[in-house]
Amino acid sequence: MIGEHLEPVDLNAASRTSYHRALLEPILYTRDAVRGLSVLWAAARGDQGALRKAIGYSVSVDSHWPRKWRSPWKTTCHPKWRFFDEKLKGHTALHIAAVFGRTDVAATLLGAGAATNELAPICWRCNLEEDTDALHDVTPRTATRTPLHFAVCYTNYDVAKELLRYGARIEVDGPNIRHWSVLHDLSRIRLPSHATTDFADWIMNKCHADLELVDSHNKTPLATACEAGQFRLARKLL
Repeated sequence: MIGEHLEPVDLNAASRTSYHRALLEPILYTRDAVRGLSVLWAAARGDQGALRKAIGYSVSVDSHWPRKWRSPWKTTCHPKWRFFDEKLKGHTALHIAAVFGRTDVAATLLGAGAATNELAPICWRCNLEEDTDALHDVTPRTATRTPLHFAVCYTNYDVAKELLRYGARIEVDGPNIRHWSVLHDLSRIRLPSHATTDFADWIMNKCHADLELVDSHNKTPLATACEAGQFRLARKLL
């Protein structure tokens, strides 16, 4: 069949315009089964239909955004999303859902068996120089950079709850720190909202988080909160 010999970009164009779309699409998704580009772009666009279709063709939900690639799905993506080709390198689709707060996308990925504790190379919000509502201290590289960390850092707590329901670890040993918990993460958020303290309550009541856990810097969540001036949460940790 001619479709089996087309380049991905040409195959994608043909699948969107040809009367034989039903025959061409399976070839396109089958080729993408391991690379997972269709899942990554569906997560970036928040396109549930495309995401379910890719998963239906057994496309990997755990692929990391490649360092360099030509994707046929780029041609269908709005120009304002193009910069994510740089920002999201090394991220999984679950990291992307956590960043954008797409609980429905996260639930679909988790239901398809997406790994909950993969590490991304960088959390961009932790590395911003200006003051934000993001996690803040002088060593953001210690962040564990799991999807759960991203959800907390971007204050997308509904995604965080979904991750925890599917078994995301509350305590994670990252590449530069050990015994780091979600409560440590929450204790570092600048200008915490009521949503932050409500989520902390949820963590303590539903997940039985260890309030006395000491990280490899010899700090408990309470000590971290006090050091960050996060006294609203500190009172809850007493």
